[in-house]
Amino acid sequence: MRSSAKIFGILLSAIIILFTLCSCADKSTGEIVSEETSKYNETNQSNDVTLSLENEVVSAETKILPLVYNNSSASSYTCGEIGTLERRIDDVWYVYPQLPNVAWNALAYEVSPNSYYELPFTLDGYYEQLQPGDYRLIKEIRKMPTNEKSYAILYFTVD
Repeated sequence: MRSSAKIFGILLSAIIILFTLCSCADKSTGEIVSEETSKYNETNQSNDVTLSLENEVVSAETKILPLVYNNSSASSYTCGEIGTLERRIDDVWYVYPQLPNVAWNALAYEVSPNSYYELPFTLDGYYEQLQPGDYRLIKEIRKMPTNEKSYAILYFTVD
């Protein structure tokens, strides 16, 4: 009977450790954000196209991010509405979870050479209200006509 109790104790300990490792909680609020860590890094970022906001500090009530794609190259790029929103917790980037049953428009917009293109990124209806913290938005872009893929990354803060 003692060996069964030992095995049960070991299994219970293993389960507790797994649950602890699988959940990512913001230690300041206890809010569970996501279990999925980012698959992006700065080496994937485009040197030609950057993303910007008029103000890189936004309020938690923000419903739309008015993005500006700045193309400083002689090539055209395409961008779309789909993006990956991430939140930094303890210096690790985690995917910010979308609401269930979200559908994005799969349209492509051209960012002409040496120009800019304004395209809003809608938060309302796609994500819960953002909590205070550091965020980044990763948008896939494609160089034309080669269709070479890279990313434009926007860093911003929610107060």
